[in-house]
Amino acid sequence: MKGESSFSRPRERGNLVLGAIVGLGLAFSVVLVSQLANQALRDVESLKSATSDNVQWTLSQAEVELLGLQVAVEQVMALNPEQVSPQDLDAVRKAFDIFFSRLATLSSGRLFAELNKDPAFSDTMQQAQRVMHAHLAVIDGTDTDLVAALPAMRHAFSMIQPAVRTASVQGLVQFAEQSDLRREALAGTLRRLLVLVVLLFSALTTVSLYLLIVNRRTLRRRFQVEQMNQRMATILSTSQDAVVVVDSAGRIREFSPAAERMFGYSAQDVIGRDSADILVPRGIRRSYLREMRNLKQESDGQGARKEPFRFKAMRRNGEVLPIELTVQTALDGPELIIVGFIRDMSRQIADERELIAARDHALEGERIKAEFLTVMSHEIRTPLNGMLGNLSLLEETELSPVQTRYVRSMDISGRLLMSHVDAVLDIASLEAGKVSVNIEKVCIDELLQDIVDSQGGSAAARGNAIAWGWVGTAAPWVETDPKHLQQILLNLVGNAIKFTENGRIDIEVELSFAGPSDNGTGSLLEVRVIDTGIGIPEDQLDLVFEDFRTTDASFHRAAGGTGLGLGIARRLTHNLGGEIGVASEPGEGSAFYIQIPVTRASGPQARPLETLVQGPLSKQDVLVVEDNEINLKVVVEMLEREGYRVTAARDGHSAVEEASKRFFDLILMDISMPVMDGLEAARRIREGDGASARSQIVAFTANVLPGDARRYKVAGMNGVLGKPLTFQALRDHLSGLPSEVVADREQKDPTPASQIEDRLAELRTALGDVEVSKLLHLFGGECADLLHDISTPLAGAGARGDMARRCHQVAGSAAVLGLNGLQAILARMEEAAQILESEEFSILAAEFGRRWETSRKSLGV
Repeated sequence: MKGESSFSRPRERGNLVLGAIVGLGLAFSVVLVSQLANQALRDVESLKSATSDNVQWTLSQAEVELLGLQVAVEQVMALNPEQVSPQDLDAVRKAFDIFFSRLATLSSGRLFAELNKDPAFSDTMQQAQRVMHAHLAVIDGTDTDLVAALPAMRHAFSMIQPAVRTASVQGLVQFAEQSDLRREALAGTLRRLLVLVVLLFSALTTVSLYLLIVNRRTLRRRFQVEQMNQRMATILSTSQDAVVVVDSAGRIREFSPAAERMFGYSAQDVIGRDSADILVPRGIRRSYLREMRNLKQESDGQGARKEPFRFKAMRRNGEVLPIELTVQTALDGPELIIVGFIRDMSRQIADERELIAARDHALEGERIKAEFLTVMSHEIRTPLNGMLGNLSLLEETELSPVQTRYVRSMDISGRLLMSHVDAVLDIASLEAGKVSVNIEKVCIDELLQDIVDSQGGSAAARGNAIAWGWVGTAAPWVETDPKHLQQILLNLVGNAIKFTENGRIDIEVELSFAGPSDNGTGSLLEVRVIDTGIGIPEDQLDLVFEDFRTTDASFHRAAGGTGLGLGIARRLTHNLGGEIGVASEPGEGSAFYIQIPVTRASGPQARPLETLVQGPLSKQDVLVVEDNEINLKVVVEMLEREGYRVTAARDGHSAVEEASKRFFDLILMDISMPVMDGLEAARRIREGDGASARSQIVAFTANVLPGDARRYKVAGMNGVLGKPLTFQALRDHLSGLPSEVVADREQKDPTPASQIEDRLAELRTALGDVEVSKLLHLFGGECADLLHDISTPLAGAGARGDMARRCHQVAGSAAVLGLNGLQAILARMEEAAQILESEEFSILAAEFGRRWETSRKSLGV
């Protein structure tokens, strides 16, 4: 297409920039190689032997010439004064002049400038020059004065001879070092030159390869562009949507075959003409031109796309047709072009009108049907209520056994019929829009627990286990319609129970942020009901929420029902502005979910511990944290018999997680546990921002020392319950009696058999004979295992800690069974194991064995 150049132009500019960068890099590399080559030549020139040899000869010659001067002086002094001839004195003067000139060369010569920077060498030269200058007048004087001064001159020359020799040697050494440095510098220059040459060669090779690759890509790109242009021309010629290309002035540049068919013009007739004059009805041309100006301003020289919008166009015969216009801008060189994709909407608009009319007709039919169902349901309920009332009165009269059976059958059938009528009435009310939504504060924890409690019997009758829990952070209090939500979940759970046998039903609840709402911070409440039942075939997943629909409609189906429950759940969910759905795998189970918008709400303040004594009807939530299996079973059974809802945790870490997810009215916390102890767990619950951060936490332990209560209080606990836990102790504590140590920790040695019997009788009352027998058998096994293990001497911190933990566990079990003396011995054994008192531990272990034999007989184990 023509616009291809505009898209390739940025790529060409990029290639030019890259080429310029590569060229500059190569030029810089060539310049650097030239500089290094010149440096190498200069270094080679400086290493020529003539200069070096001249320097070394000059230094050595200074010492030789001083010796020559001394020899000349000695020769004259060896003659008698009358034997000294002018020629002899001239020899001295000549030798003096030669040495004087050599010193001047060494002091001020260019070759010795670096050497004179050394203070030792320069000082020596200055000392020698001072001596020479001191005798310069004698040398230039008469022969008689020179002969008289020869002894002094000999002495002075002998004094400077060592210094001149040292300076000569030092100069030779320094010049040798400089020569070495110059050779090393030359070698470094040559190495750098070599590296740079290699790099330059590599760069040239890389650039050559890159240019080869770019050339191949360019050829391939050219071939692809040609193919793309061919495909584009084919698409435009076969497309049902018209394509019209105009320039920035609105003149038509291209007109596709589909545009020719749609508008009745040929491409030759319209190319170059103003699009507004021939394609846009007169009444909306101003609007068209305004849109064109806006589009050019929005493009800002770059490509821009406008979302599809409805518009009107005009055919050649003047007929106005509705169109859907999609606009895309592009650059063709420096010029902006506008590409319009036009779809004829005449048929679609006609279809939409028919659909709207059909929808209105269907809604009117649904409204009439809903009103009919409402009226008929009420008409059926009136005589049915009368019939059920008369049956209730009939049951109060004297009836024969056969009549009683008939009346009960009629009553059951009548109530079943009433439930079906109620379901139909609920659907009718929802369809008629007569069910209002009443938003109020609701506790999700209590609502779900009530559902689990109410459906627990039905689930157990089919061998199913049912439970619920939070996913993520718990947020118990929200604002929604509790009746709607409860009815939805009851229907979903009831459906899961019907189609699940000997399986499990889990209810998961999760609250997530969904953006701001009219009432504050909006959230999305999602509840999932997951079962392990028969599942739903994939082709029926879209049908399960229809009225009177069941997955098995045969007469011998295993699950009964009218098929209205899920339909009611769907309507109630939509009434709350939410969504409902299902995922299932036949033979594996199903997962129904609802998502409804809610508003987070703050729950009530944590109630004082004294308010937790409302009897079995209060249904308070209690978290029991205990790692001992016997203790846990006893406490859970006792609390459930008192009417509390109990959740169990086996270590402090699990307790922190449970307390963060949901609100508990009371937390019974054991102190010594694996993973995390009770004190640390209490501190984390108090310091966190979970749902139970302000709940009552009560220490529940067998080791209550005088200073423990204060330590528990510092950790954030509200009181202490000692083991064993009795009904009276629990009631007294929950009634608000002083709770520093509720249970009497006075221990007798040994425990009287009557006290053991009383405790066992209380446990049998709370748990039943079978459970107590299991606990006694479990406790006997714990004691037997401990007796076997304590025969091994304690060795190392690991064995010591394990033994202390074992003693603590058995001590807790002994306390539950009322064996106070045995529990006291085990507590002391725990302490001895912790501090590695092997001798004391052995004594206590023997005492434990004796007491266990006595206690075992009392327990009948």
